Amino acid sequence: MSADLARLAAGVLRVPEGAPEPVAFAAAELGAYLGRMFGRAPARRSAAGPGGSWLCLAPEGAPLLERALAVPAGAECVVRPADDAAVVSGASPRALLAGIYALLEAAGCRWSPHGASGEHVPGPGEALRPLRSLELRPAFARRAFAADLATWHYSVPERLAARLPSDAAFIDWMAKRGATGFIFIRHANDTQWVIPELVPELRRREAEPGPARARHAPLHRARPEHPPEVRAQLLGREGDRLGRALGHEQHARREPREIRAHARRTWRASESPT
Repeated sequence: MSADLARLAAGVLRVPEGAPEPVAFAAAELGAYLGRMFGRAPARRSAAGPGGSWLCLAPEGAPLLERALAVPAGAECVVRPADDAAVVSGASPRALLAGIYALLEAAGCRWSPHGASGEHVPGPGEALRPLRSLELRPAFARRAFAADLATWHYSVPERLAARLPSDAAFIDWMAKRGATGFIFIRHANDTQWVIPELVPELRRREAEPGPARARHAPLHRARPEHPPEVRAQLLGREGDRLGRALGHEQHARREPREIRAHARRTWRASESPT
């Protein structure tokens, strides 16, 4: 089943009442790009009823397609056209935003890490108007980029200010390509954990702004000359810190024990007489 995207752009965009910032941001993005593609943007309407991470394009006065809001198990988001309407629904606000960008990409949009000036947004005669069903099932639950904090030169205000516009464009491209987070790698001489100016850009897209603390106990510091318990402790701290940095709470609780056990087995085998 398909719906006509140009006709939907002339209707209304229903947004859950009291929607959080990432859902509101997804609605703004969808409306803005449809306006650029077809010369008219859907009128935004707050919709009472089921909460959650969804948006609905429909003609004025059409009922909400509540049956289409559910996201199948294992899927991150879905785009469902039905009759003269369409629903985009996500397992989270960030997943909803990914669904919006997938819908726009299927219509012909192409994204650029250099910002809006490098994007391709098709016009009315080029855009693919039939809106078809989509279901996103990424291979990995978390898809993150990482960079050393030192590369921002945050202690030099003019250098930081010159870099921030391209950083904002890159974060925008990250979200459009389905990334879920950005990890700031902190070294011993760093004086902060993240770049505060970029955190709002990440949070409005519900991307995880994670401080990576792994550099405080890097794996290469575990030397063969260290006693086994010292090497195991170094590796255990690494797993714990890396797990927390990535937002994997379960991983952070479990991984150090597994690393220590594996390290002890490995070292015993390597230190056994041949």
